[in-house]
Amino acid sequence: MIIENNIIEIVSRLSHYKDNIAGKTFLITGGAGFLGKNIVWALQEFNKQLEDKCNIIVMDNYITGLENQFDIDDNLKVLQQDISIPFEVEEDVDYLLHAAGIASPVFYSKYKLETIQCTIQGTQNMLDIAKTKKCKGMLFFSTSEVYGNPTDENVPTKESYNGNVSCIGPRAHYDEPKRVAETLCVTYADIFDLNINIVRPFNVYGPGMRLDDGRGLINIVKSAILNKDLPIYGDGLSTRTWTYITDAVVGFMEVLFAGNGGAYNVGQSKPEISTLDLAKSIKQHSKSKSKIIITESPVKCYEKDFDVHRRCADISKITSATHWKPTVSLNDGLKRTIKWVEMQLLKKEYCRACGSYHIHPIVDLGKSPLANNLLDSDSNLECDVYPLALNLCHDCYNVQLSCVVPADEMFKKYLYVSSTSESFKKHFKDAADKYISEFDLDHNAFIIDIGSNDGIGLKPFINKGIRVLGIDPASNVCDIAIRNGVPTINDYFTDKIAKDIIKQSKADIVLASNVFAHADDLESIAKNVFKVLKDDGCFIIEVQYLLDTINDGTFDNIYHEHTNYWSVTSLNNFFNRLGFNIAKVEHINTHGGSIRVYVKKEGSLDNSLEIFLQEELAQGLTKPETYLDFASKIKERKSNVLSILQKIKNDGHKIIGYGAPAKATTLLNAFEIDNSILDYVIDDNSLKHGKTIPKVNIPIYSKEKIDSDIKYVVILAWNFYKEIINNNKDLLDRGVEFIVPTQDVKIINKNNYKTEISNA
Repeated sequence: MIIENNIIEIVSRLSHYKDNIAGKTFLITGGAGFLGKNIVWALQEFNKQLEDKCNIIVMDNYITGLENQFDIDDNLKVLQQDISIPFEVEEDVDYLLHAAGIASPVFYSKYKLETIQCTIQGTQNMLDIAKTKKCKGMLFFSTSEVYGNPTDENVPTKESYNGNVSCIGPRAHYDEPKRVAETLCVTYADIFDLNINIVRPFNVYGPGMRLDDGRGLINIVKSAILNKDLPIYGDGLSTRTWTYITDAVVGFMEVLFAGNGGAYNVGQSKPEISTLDLAKSIKQHSKSKSKIIITESPVKCYEKDFDVHRRCADISKITSATHWKPTVSLNDGLKRTIKWVEMQLLKKEYCRACGSYHIHPIVDLGKSPLANNLLDSDSNLECDVYPLALNLCHDCYNVQLSCVVPADEMFKKYLYVSSTSESFKKHFKDAADKYISEFDLDHNAFIIDIGSNDGIGLKPFINKGIRVLGIDPASNVCDIAIRNGVPTINDYFTDKIAKDIIKQSKADIVLASNVFAHADDLESIAKNVFKVLKDDGCFIIEVQYLLDTINDGTFDNIYHEHTNYWSVTSLNNFFNRLGFNIAKVEHINTHGGSIRVYVKKEGSLDNSLEIFLQEELAQGLTKPETYLDFASKIKERKSNVLSILQKIKNDGHKIIGYGAPAKATTLLNAFEIDNSILDYVIDDNSLKHGKTIPKVNIPIYSKEKIDSDIKYVVILAWNFYKEIINNNKDLLDRGVEFIVPTQDVKIINKNNYKTEISNA
């Protein structure tokens, strides 16, 4: 909503120009770029208020502008056009805004001739259109770079300053064409009596910038959010004033409608702040743990010898000629920008398994809180929510979340402890026995477990005298593992960790049980796994199985920790692309249906891989229709479950839940089951007692809390429903009925217990 709110703010501040906009046609070049698209969005917002709507023609060649930025309607026309080549415009044009240009040093250093051609030939072509169409006004977007490196006595810099520019320096192919284009503009205005104004933006920033723009501020913001080093080019002492995008757009439009010709600075006159101090401010606002470093610039423009030492606008001309004055402080603008970049970094508009942008939305569960980040009961119960939706890649058939939440928010303080479940203890013991037998492991073997949690998967190896190492980012569960005698590194499985391990020893087996679905940087993890493995070693993955999720309707296994939903098809495509082979696949019964996949550098394959691939093809896992049908069944199930629970409530009974696993957060929020339906939830994990399930605000207690008048219990940890009911036969004897909200809802009581449980 940050960009939406920005646009509403722009329109409000320009409301006195409604009559200038109504019914007019605007041609905007570079309309898919940072400045241009904000103007287009503002005009579209104006159209929501106008009876006589304006028409908008957008042109961009998409060298730096991004496609698909607009909601197309009857009043918007978007054209892919290189304006340096002469072309014709069919429509009459009232206002022409020439914002096309390559402004980022990273890009204009790469596209030098295109930068020159766009600005010189492109500007003359646009001036010819303004002349032919007899435009009411034309606005040329120049730059504060035309001032070059001003002397101290010319800071703040007035429009009358003629500049200190090198025509052969590393910035020349950007700022020199802008100076030529300004000359063209005033010449055409003089000869052909055209109303042409020029704006010189000063360091405009804010939501809508490309994250790979390369300019200092956005680089620093992005690095701060990702907790990477904050890069400072040059010596960090160059100073700037910064102009937030809403102030800039309002300034541009004021000059378009009220300017008297010539050039106008659009920027801030204060505060003038060094790049180093800017980085410190961004670090503070983003609460980043990053360190600030002086580093080599990727382009010469930022090197100390070529960097502009000061950039600060004298804005007396524009404030005298128009209604404009900047209103957004640097602190406020940085906060908005940081929040927007945080949300952008969550989005995944490409396949994280193969990099393809050919992805398709298939399931949308709305916005949901983080599943395992339970709230303290004495807090205000406010929580962040994030989109919970799935996309299908049409190239490798990976299914993934549409956005990714920063890992630290989910895993640094983790409330899921594997050893709570007896069935999981048995599962991992059986798995260890199987691996020891199949791979002929002895006391010389070395096993690594990524995402080792409390050490449940490694403990059986230790009991057989085999050396192990766990790696997990959650400090609280690492403490449990270490207390239980399991050597554990409290960190993510990074390249540095892999290098440290190799110095000591290489592994026979690397395990990733129910964590490979959690990872965002998949390629890095896979490559690091095979660095730490012996040549004949094996990477063994256990993941929830997408085909089971679809067939059994277990949509509540979808939550933000699970960034990927794997099929054998997508895993096979992923590992083949990296040069590794799936040697064997097994179906296992954890988490409502999972697969165990054995991956090697090389070696023979058994026929299990081909069997799985053929079955998935037959069942439609490569077709979007399969998933859309799945989404439809979720809606039907929601209606069914709510109908059952609402009838019980209408009959005057209390209902509680049993189990607060991550899937409970998904199910309860997707089905809109809050504390008006479930009085509370009980859980066997003491770490969750006294917590509250987010957004639905249902408290979690220990088993002792169960009231004597409870008649109905919804088993939210449905994958353990047999174990839970078997452990609570006393509740059955009291007349309690257990509701299992799976695809085919089960209601189990003492009368049908033997049929549903004992004989199942």
